[in-house]
Amino acid sequence: MKTILAFDTSGRTLTAALEHRGMLLCHTAEYGLRHSEHLIPAVRRILEQAECSLSDIDLIAVSCGPGSFTGLRISMATAKGLAFGLDIPVVSVPTLDVYQQQFSWFDGTVMPVIDARKNRYYTAAYRGGKRESDFLDLKAQDIIETASLSLPVLFAGPDAQAFSDELTRDGISYPQGIYFQVHDTSPPARCLIEAAGRCYALHGPDHITAGPLYIRKSEAESLRSDKETKLREEHSHET
Repeated sequence: MKTILAFDTSGRTLTAALEHRGMLLCHTAEYGLRHSEHLIPAVRRILEQAECSLSDIDLIAVSCGPGSFTGLRISMATAKGLAFGLDIPVVSVPTLDVYQQQFSWFDGTVMPVIDARKNRYYTAAYRGGKRESDFLDLKAQDIIETASLSLPVLFAGPDAQAFSDELTRDGISYPQGIYFQVHDTSPPARCLIEAAGRCYALHGPDHITAGPLYIRKSEAESLRSDKETKLREEHSHET
């Protein structure tokens, strides 16, 4: 692949990057939940800086989650729309896979953490750059208990600081051999591009039906499910 366009809107920070003719151009900014307003302008900006047109792109790379439900839908829809219009492949990479990549040098287990709200975090365990667990949705205490089984452990990712602060605030103790990487929390754009390149080489492009990686139901889906359960219970009592 010569030219790869990559972007990530799974969290608070928007990252758009382009690898073209040996150059890597990147736009990173924190827009909160306003990625829909800024993603396409960011893509246009880096294309102009690289003097590159959409027709030059060979592959689109996107992080697919876990993360913000709205952000994941925006990035996946944008990637599919561009790919369909340009007739080029898309490769989606799990967000946690991308965050851990820059710490594959760590001689132990790397566990990137993403705030999942409701006092929980998304995480997974990696060793030597390879994932050794399922994608997890756990409370801080449960994460520490899991990590204690495979020391040493480095916690990294966009919410490593928030995770560390919660442990301190709630008085959750942890053993020696647990470390926190709380700086440079946005994954380098090159990590997403390199991960996508490897995925494409091993597995080819995403299937047309591929979508975001959701570990839990969205708030709307949970409310709807709760309502349906309540209605079924009321109906069973009536009958």
